[in-house]
Amino acid sequence: MEKQGLISVIVPVYNVEKYLEACIKSIVNQTYKHLQIILVDDGSTDSSGQICDLYEKRDGRIRVIHQKNAGLVSARKTGLMAADGEYVGFVDSDDYIDADMYQDLLQAIRESQADFVHTGYFDERNGVAKAILQYEEAKSYLADQRIKFMQDYVLKFNRNHNMLHGVVVKLFKRELITKCYQNVPDCQSYGEDLLATCACVLESGSVYMKKKAYYHYVYRMDSLSRKNDEVRMAVSLAELYKSLQGLFKQYGCSEALEDALNYWFKENLQGVIATSKDSGICIHRYFYPDV
Repeated sequence: MEKQGLISVIVPVYNVEKYLEACIKSIVNQTYKHLQIILVDDGSTDSSGQICDLYEKRDGRIRVIHQKNAGLVSARKTGLMAADGEYVGFVDSDDYIDADMYQDLLQAIRESQADFVHTGYFDERNGVAKAILQYEEAKSYLADQRIKFMQDYVLKFNRNHNMLHGVVVKLFKRELITKCYQNVPDCQSYGEDLLATCACVLESGSVYMKKKAYYHYVYRMDSLSRKNDEVRMAVSLAELYKSLQGLFKQYGCSEALEDALNYWFKENLQGVIATSKDSGICIHRYFYPDV
């Protein structure tokens, strides 16, 4: 398979038999055809693995890898090791993408000569899709404004900007994402996309922000990753905070990003507490009327 212009699309798969075919079809039916589609079956116990094998027989661009269950990060790393493309994209196996996504992203990354391209997404609930595009279309030269970009777009120190952390709404140069994703520990069960995105911003020369939505992030009540468990979320948030501190220290920017990181942590922790009802999390308020 010719590697120039080849996009490797990595899809971690785990027990999504109800949604998997729609996901695969949305990738197979892309208007840009020069794709390598890597389906990593992460030890599924339903029929997801068999569905992957069926599509591999139908389309020569598809490669299926079966592995013991090791989690999302491990599955993505397995896909990256198998990727041959000049560029890499990711799709979650219970979501789907618009047909022109990779054609448009390839054009954008080539014309801008950026290291990766970021796009918007559709928040899809009960069949209603809302486009989320909280930024202006532009190329950012990160060598000149890396810290400010991290503060404003990634850690959201500036509320007028917002880069979704998900790797699924981006197209990367393969060398970049392969190197940066090694910063994500296999055991990272929360915030793995934020760690990878931060590493890419710290490692890249430039990023292009394309103001169009292609990716359909489908909210499902039966998705384990999208159910609320406030205590677990608070603990995971603290662990992610420590991981981000370590990453910033590695790149020599921990002091420059300290205030923005603390702001990000406070905002997210407040969000967890605000949604807590029966989790046992409470904040005592004391009033001293005579003081």
